[in-house]
Amino acid sequence: KNYRTVIWGAVLFSLLVIGIIVTYLNISLKTNNLNNEMENLKKEVGDLNIQLIGSQEIQEMLQSPDVQVVNLKGTNFNPQSFGKLIIDTEKGVGYIKLAQMPSIPEDKLFQLWVNISGNYISLKSFQSADTMGFYSFKMLTLPKGEGINFRITEEPVSGVTTPGNKVYLQGLLNP
Repeated sequence: KNYRTVIWGAVLFSLLVIGIIVTYLNISLKTNNLNNEMENLKKEVGDLNIQLIGSQEIQEMLQSPDVQVVNLKGTNFNPQSFGKLIIDTEKGVGYIKLAQMPSIPEDKLFQLWVNISGNYISLKSFQSADTMGFYSFKMLTLPKGEGINFRITEEPVSGVTTPGNKVYLQGLLNP
């Protein structure tokens, strides 16, 4: 009789331990999932906050008398794409908004160029075409009285000093 009681006690104890372990693992898994979701939400809130700040800066720029807007049009290589450059040379800042840009390989990036007096200068490189937001860049002082060309090209991630032949967008600013 004592032997049966000990066996039943051991079985019940084992079941209790297994139940506690399963409950612990289940709660631990749910906690980890909630922590991951919380981290993703924090990142999303941070990204939205950055977009809000950028939108406020753009609104302020658009109210300035010195702001210039350049329409970017798709080339024969990519005719459906378009974009806008919003430039404030007084503050030395600009924003670019892209639309209908294609996906590019991971080992490539888009690069924004300005042609000043025959020399191309890189203004911004970005990995993908985020159609929801704006990309900011530092703007150079532009010379007066001559048309200034802008273009967006596909380049290697390592970067280049002159634009390649794969031009997605281009536009002209007449100061």
